[in-house]
Amino acid sequence: MVGNYMYDIVRNQSFLIGTNPDQYNAHWWDGGDPFWITATREGKRTYMYYWCGCEVEIRGLRPTQCQKYPNRPPTINDTRVALTDALNKLEADTADFAGIYYELADKYGHRSGPFSSLVMGFLRDVDAQLAFLMDDLDRRGLTDKVNIMIASDHGMTTISPTRTIDLTRVMSPDDVFVTMDSGTPVLIWPRPGRLEQLYGKLAGISDHLKVYKKEDIPGRWYLKNGRLTPPLLAVADIGWTILIPKYPHFPASSATMGPMQGTHGYDNTEPDMRGIFIATGPAFRKNEVTVPLKVTDLYQVMCKIVDIPPSPHNGTWDNVSGMLAETSSSGTFFQPLTVVQVVLLNFVVFS
Repeated sequence: MVGNYMYDIVRNQSFLIGTNPDQYNAHWWDGGDPFWITATREGKRTYMYYWCGCEVEIRGLRPTQCQKYPNRPPTINDTRVALTDALNKLEADTADFAGIYYELADKYGHRSGPFSSLVMGFLRDVDAQLAFLMDDLDRRGLTDKVNIMIASDHGMTTISPTRTIDLTRVMSPDDVFVTMDSGTPVLIWPRPGRLEQLYGKLAGISDHLKVYKKEDIPGRWYLKNGRLTPPLLAVADIGWTILIPKYPHFPASSATMGPMQGTHGYDNTEPDMRGIFIATGPAFRKNEVTVPLKVTDLYQVMCKIVDIPPSPHNGTWDNVSGMLAETSSSGTFFQPLTVVQVVLLNFVVFS
């Protein structure tokens, strides 16, 4: 996966998150294992709630249950229903893992900015929901039997119309076949023979824009070798956004940038792009503060907790080993485990 909006030049197909049925074709997803697929392959019972992609058959597998993402972002009440359902299954020992996605803080972070009263209200809702979760665990006697991970997939920063890089000034239909996304980053497929010419135009348009040929994309982004990575990638400086043209003859692949006061997708070394990670339960040490983690570090933690071998991944074990509690001689944890993951907050629960 290289973005919410992707183009497959071999198939001449577009992946436009939430807007086109083609996104549910397995070929978009088969390049790697989501955790629920790894766990299902190993015989674990996995329950996913509102998690994008859980309805897709990936490498011939599906989770035990997928509560599909609805036509509108799930509410905090939806989240409470999902948490209660997940805990019921964990208590009855009919589930090993549950993942719950909550998006409203992200949606309104875009619309009204990350420090808006709307976002603060949604975060208070999440805080209250977590209090409900902890009380419910205690009431059920599951506090020492369930692991909870709360993580976000990205941060958010404030943007302004006065900090816009307008690529329409230099891009023409003669140069460009497809563009994907807007804001930052922007994925660009030049027409045959036009890559160098277009790269030269884009590279000099703004001091606040970095343009990479595919082979020059920083390795730490794990993008340069991707099959779906475009020949050119444009990334704005933090707080700046990119405006791209949308030509009538283009495939239905360009996302127009609506009014926004916050966004993400910048260089992941920027402090505003940092997410959160909080975990509790028998698998984790108490009051442990970890080194800064990468999102790619979390997959191996979940595999360790449910005692399954991970598929190939880009996580670094030394980043996470210190947060885990003592294990038995077999390498597995003494207590049964669970995950509830939250996105902008993802709740993951293991039993």
